[in-house]
Amino acid sequence: MSEPERRSNHGGEAPKTDWALEVRRRREAVPTAQLEALKQRVGREFAQALRARQAGNEGRARVCARRAAGWAIAELFAEQASTDERRNALRMLAWLEKHIPAPMELREAAGRLTTRLEPGFIFPHPQDPLEDARRILDQLLGRDWRAGEAERGGLDRAGPPEPGRPVSSPSKSSADDMRDLRGYARTTNRRLVLGGIGMVLLVGGALIAVFYGPQALAMALLCFGAFAIPAGLIAFLLGWMEWIVRRERD
Repeated sequence: MSEPERRSNHGGEAPKTDWALEVRRRREAVPTAQLEALKQRVGREFAQALRARQAGNEGRARVCARRAAGWAIAELFAEQASTDERRNALRMLAWLEKHIPAPMELREAAGRLTTRLEPGFIFPHPQDPLEDARRILDQLLGRDWRAGEAERGGLDRAGPPEPGRPVSSPSKSSADDMRDLRGYARTTNRRLVLGGIGMVLLVGGALIAVFYGPQALAMALLCFGAFAIPAGLIAFLLGWMEWIVRRERD
């Protein structure tokens, strides 16, 4: 029976046995040391999720859980995703959601993990995001990855807040810290450019006025204004494009 026929007999979804065999084959293809390092890394991240839940920070717990799941997907299906997707856990989860051979419950779990919280950090569905991530990790890595979770104190199994109730916003993760550094760099560069322009206007204008007189200074300011208008428009367009990219990424 051909692959399309097999999928049509399962509602557009490949048989679970085929998926399980494919995952097992991919897992066995990963070097043992690399796979164990991944399990340890995933266990540590999931333990962070559980500690965040114990502290009442459901937003951070969800972020850590989906990051752990995204790492596992990226490791086993690296060649089927782009470089940008492999670097982003959300994109890997979105990829799994659309990956037809995966079981429907796994695709639905990935979809819930990528769903944005409603305004006010409100969960839009009753399913536990940590359990969704566990389901994905169990399928991809086997249940022994949970050893790292248990060793690091991941014992809390309390569910998420009920749908419609606000949760705490996620605290800063390493990705958030990186965005903060980028924002700091942008602010610093902007201040340096504005400071340099101010110095040129102040010092240059003073020198022109001293050596060539007020009329030369007025002409210099006019020329500077003619240059500043298109430069300002270009800077505005670049800033607007960057804002759009950041909004889509976040």
